[in-house]
Amino acid sequence: MNSDYPDYDPDLVSEFFSAYHDRGMMKWQGFYLSDHTKQLEQEYQQETITNLRQRTAEMTPEEIATNIDQAYTKNKLVSVQLNETDTDRAVPPEIIGKINGQENQTIVIGQSHVKLEQIRSLEIIEE
Repeated sequence: MNSDYPDYDPDLVSEFFSAYHDRGMMKWQGFYLSDHTKQLEQEYQQETITNLRQRTAEMTPEEIATNIDQAYTKNKLVSVQLNETDTDRAVPPEIIGKINGQENQTIVIGQSHVKLEQIRSLEIIEE
């Protein structure tokens, strides 16, 4: 008998722990599985978006220059598709923003500097 815990019964404690099943590891594995599943779903969605991205029709340099002038003077949003692909031959995401200026053969869209020769198409987005 323990004087600090007068109701302490070692036999009762032993009986409790002999029947007790700790689910701690199973719970942890369940959390890991749900986190892992969520990450896999996000990767699948991103891959699907990438695979669905299509190339736009290539514009002439004159059409691009006209759209740049209109978008810059009217302060409109533009969507720019670059004439490149990644290592998996997927179309990169479009650059969307307002044209903030031009330096030599480069336009500034938001924080991106885009060389005119890289542009496949430049569309004005109607707001």
